[in-house]
Amino acid sequence: MGNRSTRRFPRISTDLDAVVVTRSGNKEVHPIVIAELSQGGAFLKGDVPLGMGRVVVLEGKYPWGEFKVPCRVLYQRQVDDKHGMGVRFEIGEADPPDSLLGYINQKLPEAVLNIMEDN
Repeated sequence: MGNRSTRRFPRISTDLDAVVVTRSGNKEVHPIVIAELSQGGAFLKGDVPLGMGRVVVLEGKYPWGEFKVPCRVLYQRQVDDKHGMGVRFEIGEADPPDSLLGYINQKLPEAVLNIMEDN
């Protein structure tokens, strides 16, 4: 069996600067770094813990595009001096934004990219 991954989508390591926007009560914007990214979610590092189960909007940009996608915080853990948070994209029946898929496509070898349309 070994160390076989149970993840649905392959992940890429990144250091993209982004923000999370909270919508409960007063709107809050928190800067974060996207440390890992996949078609299904991301691992974020920030100064403020967001709270397990909370729905936030992840907003980011890169040289050729931007994305804005709702996420649910699945878990939290301390990473060095930052709060690490695993989030799942809450996109329902829709695909992740094209710009997000384009970024992942560029970073992953085509042979291992698992396109959501095939599921």
